[in-house]
Amino acid sequence: METPDFRSYFLIQIKLARTVNEIHRDTLSTFPDSFPGLSTLQRWHTEFDKGVFALEKKTRPGRPQETRTEENVARASDGGCRAPNLLSVLVPHQLSEANKTQRVKCCQDLLKLFQHHGKDFLGSHLLVQDESWFYWDSAERRQVGRS
Repeated sequence: METPDFRSYFLIQIKLARTVNEIHRDTLSTFPDSFPGLSTLQRWHTEFDKGVFALEKKTRPGRPQETRTEENVARASDGGCRAPNLLSVLVPHQLSEANKTQRVKCCQDLLKLFQHHGKDFLGSHLLVQDESWFYWDSAERRQVGRS
């Protein structure tokens, strides 16, 4: 049976005052592989209650079956999809002498901390988030560590 046949049979059974569960149980024993599921029958029942008695399947907009059509190929080759050149916007990052000196000092400070704290250096003294590293050493933390 096709879907319109199932819908018409279901509509007749609803008009005969049978419940959705009864109809599903009876027809499932007759058509175990092809009869729609209980949720589909409940959806049909809701549509019939609203007065929608269409037995044929409605066509709905959705994803096209094929995207490589002559029209899409022509639009793409004609430049219909223009993406800006990202490299033209890229500005090279240039560090000033002060920035370079600051980075060298920061690296030297981190090296001293590593030499002083050893393996415990990363676990308890640095906060790392994204691309930022923060040295964390406060008097409160030291007091908590002693108790």
